[in-house]
Amino acid sequence: MSAVLISTKGQIILPAVVGEQAAVISAASKLKEGWDFADALHHSLSEGCDDFATLDTTLAKRARKVSKTSPPVVTI
Repeated sequence: MSAVLISTKGQIILPAVVGEQAAVISAASKLKEGWDFADALHHSLSEGCDDFATLDTTLAKRARKVSKTSPPVVTI
């Protein structure tokens, strides 16, 4: 099991994370913008896609508040 720890100073600590380290770091940075970690990780893993489709209207609204959300989050 891997863990992501964020210190009180906002530093990301990745003990024993193997594989998708860039996506984990990207997801952790989205926590400051109010994202849920699981949503942020899935979105980060969709890098390179045209869109990120979801049924979660709350996620879509949250993503619209961030001007540089890529790929764009669309509600289906």
